[in-house]
Amino acid sequence: MPAPRFHPLTRLFLCALGLIVASVVLGVMLFAGSAIASVWTARRPDEQLLEVATRYALPLTLLSYPANLLWISYCRTHFDLRSFTSLGLRRRRAEADALRGALTGALAIGLLWSILWLTGAISVVGWSPALNAGLGYSLLAFLGYAYTFAVVGFFEEVLFRGYALHNLNNWLGWKAAVAVQAVLFGLIHLLNVAGGTREAQIAALGALPALILIAVFFALCYRKTGSLWFPIGFHAAWNFCLGCVFSLPVSGIETFRLLDVQTNQSSWLSGGSFGAEGSWLLLPILAALIFFISLAPDHPQAMLDLELLDRADEPATAPVIEEEGEEDDMDRENRFRTKFGTSQGFSAETLRELRDLQEAREKQEREAQESARLAALATSSFAPPVVAAPEAEKVEAAPIPKADNPKIEVEARPVQITQPEAEKTPAPVAPAPPAPTPSAKKPPSPRW
Repeated sequence: MPAPRFHPLTRLFLCALGLIVASVVLGVMLFAGSAIASVWTARRPDEQLLEVATRYALPLTLLSYPANLLWISYCRTHFDLRSFTSLGLRRRRAEADALRGALTGALAIGLLWSILWLTGAISVVGWSPALNAGLGYSLLAFLGYAYTFAVVGFFEEVLFRGYALHNLNNWLGWKAAVAVQAVLFGLIHLLNVAGGTREAQIAALGALPALILIAVFFALCYRKTGSLWFPIGFHAAWNFCLGCVFSLPVSGIETFRLLDVQTNQSSWLSGGSFGAEGSWLLLPILAALIFFISLAPDHPQAMLDLELLDRADEPATAPVIEEEGEEDDMDRENRFRTKFGTSQGFSAETLRELRDLQEAREKQEREAQESARLAALATSSFAPPVVAAPEAEKVEAAPIPKADNPKIEVEARPVQITQPEAEKTPAPVAPAPPAPTPSAKKPPSPRW
């Protein structure tokens, strides 16, 4: 596998530069359209553009996503020299992980909304006036925002927990990478209220700690599940339920609402015009989520994907799991902590690669132990033990009849019967040390 072309900081700068250029091109196109439309509306192009950007912020954002995703894919394949799916977008268990993330996100925002309602921070006045437009319009708006938030969640996770996190990890290490991408994630969302009122800007600043914790939680979700599909599902369901179902602003952006909800207390408790993400009651919920997700073992696939940019010795067409490289004991323990089995969501190729890595590791340990044993024998003063040939079978001779003359001494000697020459075990390479010869003194003869 070839090494990346540039330094991680250079790659991040080039990626950010391309995203900025795409946004500027889109802005120029919108301004040109406003200038042309001003001929019929008799309004200033800048005022018209500001109104359109404020009212249709989310749809306009979607217009820039195709070009941005293409640029991120280009940076990953041409600058990082890695596949786009190695950012955590493999198809294995994608639907299941996304569904689990969506259910978790819906439950989390539902818990926060219930706390805000029970504490009196918000109150439900009734159904939203937007429902008066008819069932068809309401259903179309629901589906449109569901699709919009799914695309927004996908793009933001690919950008922050995908490309940015991998390159920052290659440059700064895991902990610093998580912190930097979390701060960037929070600051980017403050741009939603850049042209708003002072109250909205203050509420957005109060939401910055929660936004940072959310980004940390998403990064841990990727590390523990092995893919970006879980945080993508969580992110999309969080935004959709917060804006459309529970009828609160989403990071300062107004959406189609099912209910008519009003805030009753200060912005630090209710979130104000920024939404529930600005409520400080969200902080303990996020802290609990981070704590429980951190208890899960690291997923081997995520650990290897994060190490791809540091390694340049494997083939470029390596499948899901590459060969084992140098790693410390803690990473190795986490890597093989997950049981081998299809219930863990591994493909057949992944299981085969993991088993090969484990067998290679055990073989190295056995070779090291054998080398240590041979070194100890070489330095010892004793010769290595030699397996001697089996002893010849000994048969006691039959007793000799007693002599008539008691003065005659008869000695009973054992008769040795040896095996045939063909059945003898071949002598070992190392000659055995000579056995001690028995004493030449004859045993005393019996006295008759």
